[in-house]
Amino acid sequence: MFCLPLVYPITSLPGQAECAAGHQPSWNKNLTCEECVKKVDKEIHAREPDAACEDKEAKAFLKSNCEASANTFNCKHSFEAECGTQRPPWTANLTCDECVRTIDSDIRRRDPTANCDEAARVFVKDGCKDTPRSLDCKKEFEMECNNTARPDWNKNLTCEECVKALDEAIHKRDPTASCDKEARVFDKTECKKAHSDGCKNDASEYCCPDAKHCLTPTEKTCGEAGDKCAAGEVCCPLTKLCVTAGAACVSPCPATSYCCPHALKCLTPTNPGTLCDPSDKTACKTGELCCPLTKECVIAGSDCKPPLAQLPWL
Repeated sequence: MFCLPLVYPITSLPGQAECAAGHQPSWNKNLTCEECVKKVDKEIHAREPDAACEDKEAKAFLKSNCEASANTFNCKHSFEAECGTQRPPWTANLTCDECVRTIDSDIRRRDPTANCDEAARVFVKDGCKDTPRSLDCKKEFEMECNNTARPDWNKNLTCEECVKALDEAIHKRDPTASCDKEARVFDKTECKKAHSDGCKNDASEYCCPDAKHCLTPTEKTCGEAGDKCAAGEVCCPLTKLCVTAGAACVSPCPATSYCCPHALKCLTPTNPGTLCDPSDKTACKTGELCCPLTKECVIAGSDCKPPLAQLPWL
């Protein structure tokens, strides 16, 4: 038997251009290496029935390329392209190791003979070091565990518990990330400060958004010109009451209101410097109430939690 010259000379092994791992055109990316070679070989036969001798080359390609696809498949290139610093949209929200596992599974789905496990392990160990999402540990702890402005998920945690929970969450999200050092520093500095700053946990103080201190109100007003407070007292610009200043604090309410530790609402004084009797339900206008702490008529706003010195929060 001899092979007739082909009308369309085959210049490479059947499947080399169409089935080489990492270089498949779109039409066969979902085929295994073997399926691709068989399909190409069949098409060659259909195009040139006398090309029977190409079966040998097909077998050679199957043996040399398909069997070796586990090693020759450009795993590293796939991980770099999909999980590196310049990611496509579909992997942008995955951590680096999640992305690598996803791509590794996708490679196996496309080609069950491919094995990128070792390349995946190497990439997670070496390549992921420079590719995790940008992480500022200090900023993460400040945003999530700040004593006066926490998100809902950790409002009932102490500062130390919040730092520990967040550090664990960061590790879970990206095992290559390490915020242990920043966690220890935040724990020793900001959490310690959180226990010293803030108002007393006895509902005797309110945090003034203007003075940025915890104030204990007296029943002496200072709303009129010439009114003076006693030694050691100051006039609160919001309530127009003489008060004694305590620890520093950050108010959770707007600048025109204060967080009442009794009502747990942001209260806006309607007639600053004028006292009322909390026991008299008619002391204030309709829609107002007499605050039991400042003894002033106020309008209740949104819910709030006082910035207390002692945690956990209320």
